[in-house]
Amino acid sequence: MPRQLVITNRGLAIDRSAPDARRTPLHRLAIDGDFWPSDLVAFWDFSETSAPFYAKKYTGTTAYPLENFGTTNVTKIPYGPFGSSIIFNGTSRYLKLSSADIGDLNVAQFGDQVTVVAWYEPFAYLAAGLIAGVWEETSGAGKRQYALFHDLPLYGGNDRVCGHVSYDGGVTPGYPYNKDYSASARPLQTGTMKFIGMVYDGTSARSYTDGITDVKASNNTNPYPYNLGLNRVTSPADFTIGAVKAGSSFGNFINGALGGVAVFRRALTESEMMDIHIATKGPDNPIIKFDFFNHASTTDVAATIGWKSALGATASDTSSTTATNFGVANISGNHFLYKTNTSPTSQCIGYFSSISGLTANQISEIKFRLNNSKQADKVRLLVQIGDAWYATHDTFSVTGDGRSAADWSNAELKSFPFTLEGSKWRDVNFSLGTSLGIDSSIRANNIPDGELKSIGFHMESVTETVRIDNLSIY
Repeated sequence: MPRQLVITNRGLAIDRSAPDARRTPLHRLAIDGDFWPSDLVAFWDFSETSAPFYAKKYTGTTAYPLENFGTTNVTKIPYGPFGSSIIFNGTSRYLKLSSADIGDLNVAQFGDQVTVVAWYEPFAYLAAGLIAGVWEETSGAGKRQYALFHDLPLYGGNDRVCGHVSYDGGVTPGYPYNKDYSASARPLQTGTMKFIGMVYDGTSARSYTDGITDVKASNNTNPYPYNLGLNRVTSPADFTIGAVKAGSSFGNFINGALGGVAVFRRALTESEMMDIHIATKGPDNPIIKFDFFNHASTTDVAATIGWKSALGATASDTSSTTATNFGVANISGNHFLYKTNTSPTSQCIGYFSSISGLTANQISEIKFRLNNSKQADKVRLLVQIGDAWYATHDTFSVTGDGRSAADWSNAELKSFPFTLEGSKWRDVNFSLGTSLGIDSSIRANNIPDGELKSIGFHMESVTETVRIDNLSIY
């Protein structure tokens, strides 16, 4: 029987007890679309009924057939950016292309750059899951080269997209394991397929989600400095999807759906990563969605998911404290950005400043949900285009008092049809640690069409608690 969509307090969930789950439709994209950048080694869409799965676009003389090598075979569902996805169960399924047959997937023969992208939906959180790469954990084998992982908890990559690289195939000197990977600031949430990736350019590794590489400043950072290059061992590891070889067995299984995988033998630019994402995200899905997912903690500082905050006329940096400014919360399964009334009379902003590869003319609408405690609390959308900051002239608020963090049943969806029209915006004077102020009047001229660099919220004051969820850019 078909799987059913189940209504929960968090929206649509999937009943996974039946075989052919339906999701929010993704775009069934033509394989030969012109969004593919140069130096693509191989792209798999997993459209075959069963393994072997052949690359639909590839270099060399072989189509890189991926075979089942787990104790059970991957299964399929009719959902994904290219029409279908393969399912991994977290315990016994993986695909492999033997070392002797990996050809150009041994990208180190071309230099010290690589890009791996995937369309991935995690079903559960497991420690260390390999999505795709030339990587082997066997002690002394020296066969690590590059890999895209999900959820590497030892050095700060828990629940996050991780881009692993190695120059000699071994462990990192002074550590029991290899710790050389970038970790995205934003964790992945179950129930949603995301375009993710890792890019290594010879000097640093970067992890991507929704086509952007969000800055992570602590533990394993994003980007992660690494100028040693890639491992040129004569006999590289197998290319695997879904698990890693360690000794005579396999581990680090993923539990989720893969809608496609591609490998490039160079570092794609930020604009190229965004172009692939936009081409494959589906017409009804946002370009970027901030779900403020915070799996581990009840409350935490905004910096843990790549957000920043500033307070008062001197724009004091409060990104690493919730005492006076924005934080993220996980209360009764509700994940959101919040600001309390600790500093009620001080204007403040919360913002995400890692957007790249997206211009203002590509945006049609911005949506978010509000669940403020008080109707009196009002917020403005905040954007940085080029080097200048702007806030919406109109404010957004809820229509009643008494909302709670545990109950989002009365949360209100807010929408801003994006426009460059000056009458919809006010100028913002913002320099972190120096100044923060918003003009009292609307702009006389249109705001410029340039690169969108940041998005966030501005508030004049807070009487109780402001709560924001699902900030989405369309």
